Amino acid sequence: DAAKGYLAVSLPGWFLPEVPSSAPFLLLVGATAIAGHSFPAWIGFRGGKGVATSLGVFLSLTPVPALLTLLVWSTTFAVFRIISVGSLVSAVAFPAIMFITYRAEADLEWYLAMSLGLCGFIFYTHRDNIKRLTRGDEKRIL
Repeated sequence: DAAKGYLAVSLPGWFLPEVPSSAPFLLLVGATAIAGHSFPAWIGFRGGKGVATSLGVFLSLTPVPALLTLLVWSTTFAVFRIISVGSLVSAVAFPAIMFITYRAEADLEWYLAMSLGLCGFIFYTHRDNIKRLTRGDEKRIL
């Protein structure tokens, strides 16, 4: 799934040099890949939660914040042993990491807006997981 996001953003520029390389265009391509993963038409619009595909998109666009967020996910998962907790904590951490590491970048507002939007999207796709977490029923991986 991460490769899907990475390739969706990277491939056009590799093969079509005239493709725009602006942050808004690349983020739109990334958002399309995430939405297509989460709501695929061929299986009734019921797909994944978008976390790994988002990671791939941002590994291509902003590798440092993406890798730091992966470290947050890994650490959270190691402590709690619940995938959804790692995903939700990472979703909250990602905009802060983006702000801290890309403060001086010209396109920060675009990346920050996308990271905030993804945080909300990931919470939306994890709504059933959040219900199970509040009940104490979410599966742990031992």
